[in-house]
Amino acid sequence: MIYLSEIAPSGLKGFYVAWQSGSQQLATAFAAALGLELHYMIGQDLLDSFGWRIPFLIGCLVVPFLFLIRKSLEESPEFANKPHKTQPLGKIIKNAILNWRLMSIGIMMVMTTTTFYYFITVYTPTYAKNILHFSVAQSFGVTVMIAFSNLIWLLLSGYISDRIGRKKVLIFATVLGFFTAYPALLLLVRNLNFPMLIGVELWLSMIYALYNGTMAVALSEIVPKEVRAIGFSFAYSVAVALFGSLTPMISTYFIALTNNAAIPGVWLGFVALCSFVAVLCAYARS
Repeated sequence: MIYLSEIAPSGLKGFYVAWQSGSQQLATAFAAALGLELHYMIGQDLLDSFGWRIPFLIGCLVVPFLFLIRKSLEESPEFANKPHKTQPLGKIIKNAILNWRLMSIGIMMVMTTTTFYYFITVYTPTYAKNILHFSVAQSFGVTVMIAFSNLIWLLLSGYISDRIGRKKVLIFATVLGFFTAYPALLLLVRNLNFPMLIGVELWLSMIYALYNGTMAVALSEIVPKEVRAIGFSFAYSVAVALFGSLTPMISTYFIALTNNAAIPGVWLGFVALCSFVAVLCAYARS
């Protein structure tokens, strides 16, 4: 994301950076389609006992390609044209820690991105099948639709943020997430049909992608250059580990605790509120 922001032409940073998350949506669509294909090819029992390893093995095929790309990439002009002084890793980490306020804001900004993403992609097949009792085909099918919806809204968000500014897009998306996540899921729970599942999931997809398409480039811009790489990656990784990856478990736990299948919407609304506060802090002087 940082590399894309540094090679982007003037006025197109948001659009360029949005392609990083956008490209992931193609992988999401492929993964959902693969899961559905394996379900019909080898059966759900074999898929649960052993077959779940197959997608992981297929995913490993991308590793040589990653090394090839990394080896052939040139440094961005912004990076190549400035003087560099090699610093020990300990000093780099120390500088990041000294910017703990900014790191905290960064983590809170990423919360909405990672939590909404994990809910609408990673958790949706399980949520739709086991909680809402849709078929496997419907559960994976809606995930494919979400992936392509994400791609469109991500690129649109990045482009719009280049035109009207990052703050306006981020505020709009977080407010939308806070006020509509739970009502949307409640509407779905009370009207269990496939068109409603599609509509609600695509609505959450729009909120996620509108936010993330702008958040990534915004975070790269507010982190100081001297700690940009480690600061950006630290904030992103902590948010994914503590909030995004735990979203399926948190959702499942609170559904069991409250017997309310729409309760994950409260969690989504909470993280949207946290990101809203973070955005206000990040742009307090603008």
